[in-house]
Amino acid sequence: MSVPLAVAMTVLGTIIPGTGLIVAGRRRLGLTVVGIFGVLCLAGGTLALSGQRTLLHWSVEPRALLLIGLIVPTLGAAWCLLVIVTYRSLSPTAGTRRRSSTIIGNLVAGTLALAVLAPFVVAGRYALIQKSVIEQVFSVQEAANSLASTSTATHTSRPAPTSPAPTSPAPTSPAVQGPASTSPAPTKALPSQPAPTQATPTQATPTQATPTQPAPTQPASASPAPASPAGVVQDPWGGRDRINVLLLGGDAGPDRTGTRTDTIILASIDTHTGDTVLFSVPRNLQKVPFPTGSALAQAYPNGFQAPGDVEEQLLTEVYESVPEAHPGLVKAADPGAVAVKQAVSGALAIPVDYYVLVNLKGFERLIDALGGLTLNVNERVAIGGEADAGLKPHSYIEEGPNQRMDGWKALWFARGRYGASDWDRMLRQRCVIKAIIDQANPITLLTRYEAVAKTSKDIVQSDIPASTLPAFVDLGLKVKQANVTNVAFLRDVIKPSNPDFAHMRSIVRQALHTSDDKEVSPPDHLDNLTQACAYDEG
Repeated sequence: MSVPLAVAMTVLGTIIPGTGLIVAGRRRLGLTVVGIFGVLCLAGGTLALSGQRTLLHWSVEPRALLLIGLIVPTLGAAWCLLVIVTYRSLSPTAGTRRRSSTIIGNLVAGTLALAVLAPFVVAGRYALIQKSVIEQVFSVQEAANSLASTSTATHTSRPAPTSPAPTSPAPTSPAVQGPASTSPAPTKALPSQPAPTQATPTQATPTQATPTQPAPTQPASASPAPASPAGVVQDPWGGRDRINVLLLGGDAGPDRTGTRTDTIILASIDTHTGDTVLFSVPRNLQKVPFPTGSALAQAYPNGFQAPGDVEEQLLTEVYESVPEAHPGLVKAADPGAVAVKQAVSGALAIPVDYYVLVNLKGFERLIDALGGLTLNVNERVAIGGEADAGLKPHSYIEEGPNQRMDGWKALWFARGRYGASDWDRMLRQRCVIKAIIDQANPITLLTRYEAVAKTSKDIVQSDIPASTLPAFVDLGLKVKQANVTNVAFLRDVIKPSNPDFAHMRSIVRQALHTSDDKEVSPPDHLDNLTQACAYDEG
């Protein structure tokens, strides 16, 4: 067989492994390889067509990722070796070929082998990178193990497992724990439930358990339930109608001391439909109450207050101030984040199951890794400037639709303060979040995966257990196709220096009920983010 024909048959054997060996006369080996290749193609096609959910689950399970990271490159190496064996089986003997043809044939075969191997190596590398991200950002400890009893629950900030913990009297000085930081899960009939309120001279006594009352039963789990003995997977949310995730944007950086949560958004997600309500909580909210009966409520009986000027009394200071003022009171890996969870839960009277904290400076790198965002700008946004110091902005993001922004510009769009109120910034921040949800497509993530993964490890932290991630993947797919609405507590709703928490809680209940039942009239302060973030031609 001539070298050109051997190369051609090697190409065919590369595309359909085993065919080249059959042509070379190694029929038994060739048919075996073709059969194995056919089985693998059938399995891969089945997964691609009807097993996308399984693939997505594997992408967030560390053990599955480790296996993928080892097996996939091994398959690639085997295919690469098969290409070389095929060419050597097909190539003419040394005495019947010219030297130039031999060199060309070897180069072609070597190139084919490397072309086959490369994507398998990259896929294996991506799997191991993803495993590293999951293990660094999320807790790999099983939620059920860490919450097996009331005593072990004091060391976690996650909700309890499906089986309720035994009811016991609350201690007089309870340590802050995950389950204690949330109230029992709300049901669909939200308006019929009394809203717990912080006890003040002008407000009713709260309905939550106090230190002298029996502690409430642990809420239903936000963690995936295990499979039943019959192998049927139970509701992954343990019967919960909504899961509430607190999105925090921290301003930590080399030019700042400590961390302040500059962005505070509670995402309440319907576990059945994916419909989501975003509650934007003002960073300058004062006198924020903690859940009644908690250790922080005892430490701050009149709501969050700290020594110093008014800037030290704001909700944005809870993350840094509470652990400094009461070291050891909040027993969690990140006591500041748990304190903010409890503050938001106390203010809105709904449970906060998990948090995700993003370093806003690193957020710039994340947007760049995603390839930028397209945003509508309805009012010019200042870049730089400080009104109190008399410093003017050095430039602006001008009005206009569909503006493509890199990370630096998108961060200024979300955070620009000069000439704008906190309320303006809150809306812009929600529009950035929506843009990420809408525009982070799989192709972009695949082509820029390594940069996105590296950035995520550096800037994101969360108390979401790794064991819940497959359930969150399913929920995320629902959210992408569902309605996302927004509630902003604007100045015409509350007075940040002396907020009416009862009114805020009433708005929350009505917004959640509207999300659950589309026939219910929405509250005045509920808007659709698609409309709110659209460009206003007027």
